[in-house]
Amino acid sequence: MRQRLPSGKRYHWEFFKDGQSISVDVPGVISLDNNNLMVSAATQGMGIAFVPENYAKEQINSGNLITILEDWCPDEAGFHLYFPRYRHMSKSLSAFVDVVKEHN
Repeated sequence: MRQRLPSGKRYHWEFFKDGQSISVDVPGVISLDNNNLMVSAATQGMGIAFVPENYAKEQINSGNLITILEDWCPDEAGFHLYFPRYRHMSKSLSAFVDVVKEHN
């Protein structure tokens, strides 16, 4: 299954192993923009879903889905914070970034 990002672009599946990275624009007839819908479609046998594990955890634990290519999918460190690099940062955003950095 393909995943469509909010910008309208298709998400390329990204894999990492032993210092090697691969980005794949997977073929497919289904394009979805919601991780929960992708898990539901995969559970119904409509294809392979590339989603963050927390979306599929319940279906994996129940045996309805299995993980594949685990050795190509490194653990993520957690959530990421993105903001415009060259724009003026408000004091509240700056304070928030400082708190996040402090706890990371």
